[in-house]
Order: sequence, then structure tokens, then C-alpha cells
Amino acid sequence: MNDIAIYIPSAGRPGRQFTLERIPLAYRDVTYLVVPKDETSDYEAHAGRCAGVLGCPKSGIGRTRQWILDKCKKKYVLMLDDDLYFYHRIKKRDWHLATNTMDDNKKMLDELFAYLINDNFTHIGMATRTEASFYLCSSRVCCRVNNVHGFNVAKLAKHGVRFDALPLMEDFNVTLSLLRAGIPNKVLLDYVWNQP
Repeated sequence: MNDIAIYIPSAGRPGRQFTLERIPLAYRDVTYLVVPKDETSDYEAHAGRCAGVLGCPKSGIGRTRQWILDKCKKKYVLMLDDDLYFYHRIKKRDWHLATNTMDDNKKMLDELFAYLINDNFTHIGMATRTEASFYLCSSRVCCRVNNVHGFNVAKLAKHGVRFDALPLMEDFNVTLSLLRAGIPNKVLLDYVWNQP
């Protein structure tokens, strides 16, 4: 686990950390909350449930995501929104879903990191809950990624693609920029996310 990290950007809601609550023990020592610098002390109460709370001097989700990529010293990074719930297919190629247990969340994170490490993708993600009804496959390539992003940091930097290039729709711009450069992504569908 020396080459991986999970970052959860958050702002203005230190008492509502849905995603962090779902990070299994096996991944807590590589998981960081990234918060506005002036809110760091408000989030310190969660420091025992993760590797640490990082105060980011940038504002806005795009600039925060780029700050994470610029400052992290890991090869493989996942960035998860702070308000996610996770689900899995009850059976392969079935649209019925069940809420993840902590064991399911570990398998989900293992699979996401495997897309980066074993499958050698530069950019990966996870589908929304509604997509599981439309696509009965385990994964898709060359599609939109939002809310759950994973990167091979060095490969991303090599292509000069940045989250702070646009003030809005920055996640969409990152995905499109990589696709235009001929860099496919891979999106997990056997596990999906939703927001409250």
C-alpha cells in the first residue's frame, strides 16, 4: 500500500462524513480528508478514522483536486466525494443492488486500485447507481467519470491534463481531455455510488 492513497475533499460539513464512514479499516491508514485550510481544526475530530486531515489553501473543487494531485507523493490516487453511499450487484449482470458492507467496500476499493495498477489505466472511476440498471456489464471504457476518480498520477501529469483548467465542469473536462488524447478510462459497474 506504499504507492496508493485515497483523498476525500470536503468543505463546510465536518459532522457529515458519509464516505469516510464507509472506508474499511484496511484502507484507513492511506485515506486523507482534504479541507479548506481555515476548517482544518473543525475536521480534526475525524483524524482518528483516517490517516490525517490536510488543509488545502485552494478554494473550489477543481482547484482542490489539482492541489491533491500536485502535492501527493503516491503513484495511484483515488479521490472520492465526501457524501457517497456504495452498492453492489446482487448477482453478475443483474440490475438488483444491495447496500455495501465494509467487506464489500474493501473489495470495491481493491478492484478500483487494480484497474490502475494491474490493468494500467491512467484514469478510472465508478458508475452511478442509476447506470447499473442500464449497463449489465462489470465495467465500461471511454465514458464520463464523476464523484469517484482514480489516477496514475505520473501518467496524468505527462499529458498535462489538469482539474484547474476550467472553473466549472472540471471533472468532465479532465475526462474529455484524456479521451481526446487517446487515453481511455475504465469505469466499474459491479459496484456503484449514490448520494443522499
